[in-house]
Amino acid sequence: MSSREKDHIYIAKLIPRNASVLEVGHGYGYTGLRLRHSNPDIQRLVGVDIYQPYCSVLSKLAIYDDVVNCDAKDLFRYPDKSFTVGLAIQVIEHDDGDKILSELERVCSCRVIAVTPDGYHPEDGKTRDQNPNSKHQTGYDAKYFVERGYKTRYIPRSRSRLITLLKNILTPGRHRDIIAWKTCPYYGEDAVICNEDPGKCPRRNRK
Repeated sequence: MSSREKDHIYIAKLIPRNASVLEVGHGYGYTGLRLRHSNPDIQRLVGVDIYQPYCSVLSKLAIYDDVVNCDAKDLFRYPDKSFTVGLAIQVIEHDDGDKILSELERVCSCRVIAVTPDGYHPEDGKTRDQNPNSKHQTGYDAKYFVERGYKTRYIPRSRSRLITLLKNILTPGRHRDIIAWKTCPYYGEDAVICNEDPGKCPRRNRK
């Protein structure tokens, strides 16, 4: 199972039923596509990305209900609590994560979910599609999220736990991601269940 698939298993379990979801930094729509299959009860799925070519591609596909080309640090077009859940999957390390998370916390009424590498890992920003925003600008660890009121869990990138353990001994933190989630006051009881640990959530048994 790839690290992306592992990330998605936890993300899917953290999203309540009948939610409206805002994903910032949607890229080519991998997360949105997976959510359409794992969480078919999502009522509305909106994608935001600062890179216009990504938006152009996804606007032609039936993955998101709406695709918007804008900066995730300034979601002025969306009123407070206008979505149930906000997602920032492998996004905050590319920009000012504080501002991105603050905006998501403002526009979402139930939960904000972020996935990011554990710590700062420099990247040269070179991608096949020439996205100028792909360079890692910042890094975040579990302590950062806990201080913001988030719960966290580490997700190894390797398929083998032994390989992950050995790699982390040699280069600590570089071979795992952090999934962090913050729950706002919410009426759904399963949101409270999932707030403890998405790996133990009895509500959704998704592959």
